[in-house]
Amino acid sequence: MVAPRLRRKLRRRAGALAIDIRNGSCAAAVYLGRQVLVADLGKDPLWEQRREAALESRLRAAWSTPLKSSSGKLLGSLGVYRREPGLPTYRESEIIAHAAQLAGIAIQRRLAEKALRDSEAKFRPV
Repeated sequence: MVAPRLRRKLRRRAGALAIDIRNGSCAAAVYLGRQVLVADLGKDPLWEQRREAALESRLRAAWSTPLKSSSGKLLGSLGVYRREPGLPTYRESEIIAHAAQLAGIAIQRRLAEKALRDSEAKFRPV
C-alpha cells in the first residue's frame, strides 16, 4: 500500500486484511471488480472490518476504483479518501478515472519489465 499520509495503524491493517467485501472500499473494489463509492464509511457495511481504524484516522468518505491491465486483468485498486462525508464531483470522478488508467499502465509496464528481466536471467549463460 502506498499511502504516506494515512496513519501507520491504518496502513498496517490494510496490508493484513484479505480481499473481502467488508474490508473497506479498495478491498470491495477488487472483490467486486468495479468502482466503489462510499459517501460515509462510518455507516457503510463495506467498512465493517476497518471502520474503527478509518474513523480514528479521521476518514469519512472513500472512493475506490479497480486497476486493470489492457487485457482486463485485475492489478489492484486506487483509493481516494476524504475527511468529510460525500461523493465525488463529476470532475473528481474524471480525475480518478484518469489516475486509475495511468496507474494500471504503470503497473502493467513494471510487471512486463520484471518478466523480461526474469526471462533474461533464466536463459543467461552462467
